[in-house]
Amino acid sequence: MEILMLAVLVLVMLMVVYEQSRRTKRKIERIEVRHQRALSEVVAACQEKERARIALDLHDALLSKLSALKISMCTEGLMSGSEQLKVLQDSIEVGRNLTHELSPTFVDRLSLEELLHSLPSCPNYSLNLEVDDSEDRVGLKFPVKLHLFRIVQEVWNNMLKHAETDIAFVKLIYGKSSFRMDIEDRGKGFDVSDCALGMGLQNVKMRSDALGAKCEITSEVGVGTKIYVELNY
Repeated sequence: MEILMLAVLVLVMLMVVYEQSRRTKRKIERIEVRHQRALSEVVAACQEKERARIALDLHDALLSKLSALKISMCTEGLMSGSEQLKVLQDSIEVGRNLTHELSPTFVDRLSLEELLHSLPSCPNYSLNLEVDDSEDRVGLKFPVKLHLFRIVQEVWNNMLKHAETDIAFVKLIYGKSSFRMDIEDRGKGFDVSDCALGMGLQNVKMRSDALGAKCEITSEVGVGTKIYVELNY
């Protein structure tokens, strides 16, 4: 009788453990589905933001130059021949940069450092790049490299528009199984506690989330802004 009761007790315990295991598995599956859905939404939002940025670059940086060139060619004395040639050369450079940015092979074949050096230069503004390299570093895969490049690109554009400074500092720190990117400007800064993040910095957060990376944004009025992105791979 005791053996029968013990067997029943063991059977009940096994059934309880099995049911708990089944529920835990279903819960994990639901969490994974929500996570994948959230990542898909982040990627879609980043893609839409990228399309909007490219459209703005086409309008502001390319079409405006070509329109000015057309007007000058139709209006005698508005621009000299050398000035028209300069506008045309600038337009070609803008078109080339946009083409490169849209090409996956362009991003794939270059290192992150080379990509950052390819960012369009601006008069009176500079990007100071420092690399802390590990001897046994692991190369960044294409999707990771693309997101990191877009993050710097976003911060660079943000700095040109709002920071009121002439230099940005980027440090790339490669480890054996980790990577960290520090971005800093010494511009006017802002009070993080009082200001909601603008679209540019929100995009930085979204791209970091898509990488599963830690992202910290700090800023101080009159001192500048710092952004840290760290990931393990």
